[in-house]
Amino acid sequence: MEGHVIAVVRWYAGLTWRRLGWELAGSFILIVAAIALTWQAHRLTEGSGELRNALSDLAAKPQLVPTLTESEDTARKLDEFYAHLPAQEDIAVAVKQLFSLAGKNDVKLATGEYRPAADGTARVIKYQITLPVTGDIEHVEGFILGALSEIHALSLDGVTFKRESATTRTVDAHMRFTLIVRMP
Repeated sequence: MEGHVIAVVRWYAGLTWRRLGWELAGSFILIVAAIALTWQAHRLTEGSGELRNALSDLAAKPQLVPTLTESEDTARKLDEFYAHLPAQEDIAVAVKQLFSLAGKNDVKLATGEYRPAADGTARVIKYQITLPVTGDIEHVEGFILGALSEIHALSLDGVTFKRESATTRTVDAHMRFTLIVRMP
């Protein structure tokens, strides 16, 4: 019996398709799309109610406000950080250390550029140092590593290497350091 019903439905569907064709297909697609949109709108309405409930629950909970001790602790830690930085007067000492390290590593330093740049948001001065150096590649690497390990407030911002030919071990390097010192 079921097979007979399916055959009848198929026959009517084929007859309707031959008579109505694309109009029927378009109408069917529009009806299915309308049903899907209605169902989706219903789901969104239910979801918005759940979201409103969650927001009201969240609004009812007390907000966490940092206590005075937390901000005092933060200020203390920040003061400790600044205390570990060299003073502005120690810039000359750091530059002398760079020259000393260059001599120890058998690296030739050319005239460099030294520029202070105050940081408006922090109590530090960023002292930008650009050094052109010449030497054996391993010695230049030793100079860089030594400078970064001995001067704890020094950062390497960039380095470029240039070599005359692939067979030479001597390189010309331009290094950009930043020395961070605390303001007086």
